[in-house]
Amino acid sequence: MPRRVRLGARISCGALLLVWPLLAQEGPVDKFLIRMAGIRVGAEEYRISKDASGYKVTSRIPLYELTSSPMIAIQQQQLAPDWSLTQYTLKLSTPGQRRTAEAWRDGGKVQMRVTSGENIRSDATQLRPRTIVLDNFVASHYQILLDAIADGGKDDQNWWVLVPQNLVAVPGKLTVNGQSEGGLSGKPVQVRSYTLHFGEMVVQIWAEAGTNKLMRVLQPAQGLEMIREGFELTSTCPGTAKPQD
Repeated sequence: MPRRVRLGARISCGALLLVWPLLAQEGPVDKFLIRMAGIRVGAEEYRISKDASGYKVTSRIPLYELTSSPMIAIQQQQLAPDWSLTQYTLKLSTPGQRRTAEAWRDGGKVQMRVTSGENIRSDATQLRPRTIVLDNFVASHYQILLDAIADGGKDDQNWWVLVPQNLVAVPGKLTVNGQSEGGLSGKPVQVRSYTLHFGEMVVQIWAEAGTNKLMRVLQPAQGLEMIREGFELTSTCPGTAKPQD
């Protein structure tokens, strides 16, 4: 079972200097608010861009109120043209400590490694069709999932889910629930809802119908919500959770 990693953050000037160039070079970014039990505990700003080798994902994730230690996470991920994993790095920084989670394609396997100071842990798993990284507190990974769905042309799919922070690889199953209504920056929007089961985790996902633009991610058992800034879910379809206050 993927274990929830407890993270906390206030942004240090040094960390900002490292991450801002990743996001400031090319146009606007997507922003998601991160809440636990309805309380805002952080945010993610990310960009997904196309390059010669496929797609590049960069993001910054300041987190706070989860522990007494400040933390910021910086993600860089490279994907092939079919949205399959090539290489993934998540650097987590707190005062006096740095931790890095990695995953990369290595022939017919995916290697995973977590480095914390001199402590290095690693594991490997078979590279399977529809292998995807869904790491802790990273909303952009669910946009990658939605983009891969759109590229494959099929909604209900089996996935092989990697949680590199925990060195976990488990099977997952995605199903479609139906359509709901919401609002984005005061304008009505139709959203499609999905449920993803992997390991013992259940995740609900909302995306704009027709575009697959991610709007909201909810892990009800953990009380974790990641929601696009300006989005509000106004109705739900059967089998999905109601909006949190």
